[in-house]
Amino acid sequence: MFSPLSSIEHDKIREGYGVVITDLKDNRQICSFNMENYRPPDSAIERFAHFLLLKIQEYYSKEENVRKFEEYMAKQDDKK
Repeated sequence: MFSPLSSIEHDKIREGYGVVITDLKDNRQICSFNMENYRPPDSAIERFAHFLLLKIQEYYSKEENVRKFEEYMAKQDDKK
């Protein structure tokens, strides 16, 4: 499985980057390397956090969503 990859991917695997190879036709995982200790780079975490922040802000910009959330929280308080 390692040999069809480009030299760039080979180097990344040797450096410890996490790699998962998936068959895109049936979404089957073919193999993976270095996933047990993989930690995404801070830049990837920050981009994902920024993406989530924008989605959260968009959600709470609508009064109906705020109302639904407040109703949900009130139900949670009643369960206590």
